[in-house]
Amino acid sequence: MTFLRFIVILFLSFLLFFFLLENTQNRVSFHIFGDIYEDVPLWIVIFISFIFGFAFSSILGLIEIVRSKMQLNQKEKKIRHLENELDELRKFLMEEER
Repeated sequence: MTFLRFIVILFLSFLLFFFLLENTQNRVSFHIFGDIYEDVPLWIVIFISFIFGFAFSSILGLIEIVRSKMQLNQKEKKIRHLENELDELRKFLMEEER
């Protein structure tokens, strides 16, 4: 599975590299946050968009990981509490039998 993932990533990287090489001469103009940028190479726009997308998705992923770990810790704490309660009930039953 790891080899297949490596092949897919390598193929996508090759496609991105080829796309960027083909579009080195293309220039675009765009407006962002009220500023106008003219005559910017297309590959720079694509690269910056990729970086921002990667950073945004990484932040969302980290938030989800932290949330999952917090839920896991709460559940483990609840399990420990219930196990302690069960042990106390077992001790209580053993004392009553005597």
